[in-house]
Amino acid sequence: MKFNNEDCINNMNEELTEKEINRRIEKARAHLAEIGSSKTFRKAIEEAEKINTLEGFWELQDKLSRELSEHLMNYMGSSDATAFCIRLAEILNGIETPEEKWYRIRENIKEFLKTDEDIPKSETLKKLADEAIEEDTMDGYYNLLKEFRKKYDELVKLKKTEEDANNFLARMTGVIYDKK
Repeated sequence: MKFNNEDCINNMNEELTEKEINRRIEKARAHLAEIGSSKTFRKAIEEAEKINTLEGFWELQDKLSRELSEHLMNYMGSSDATAFCIRLAEILNGIETPEEKWYRIRENIKEFLKTDEDIPKSETLKKLADEAIEEDTMDGYYNLLKEFRKKYDELVKLKKTEEDANNFLARMTGVIYDKK
């Protein structure tokens, strides 16, 4: 089982935030828990955790794909071992499953809405936001954005200026549509 992760490593040169690096490391740790009870893999996992960098986890992924591949195939079976290494590389490269992506976006939206200081000051907008958070679906958040746009005049009063209201809507749109 050979896995060439050079392309993935080259993608690491992109500018990553500390939050994104930590997210990838935590997801890698959770993924590695599947094999963490094996003595054969535990030591290699602990070494990567000690380094606690993406590069350290890439080295572990490479080791699992090469040096420890036979042990991994015996432990999991050939196709599961291959899928395991590929998924680890995807995690380290920031590739999310659709479910993970929608979950992350919904969490970012909730955080955005809860940290805005002005929304709780408007009974109408707070109620709309609370209902969307309770529903916790992308359709609900898209509809919330539409409702906030319909309530533009109220949003302007709340944010004090049209520019601030427009900035709020632009930021909210960015969060909902997962724009950086």
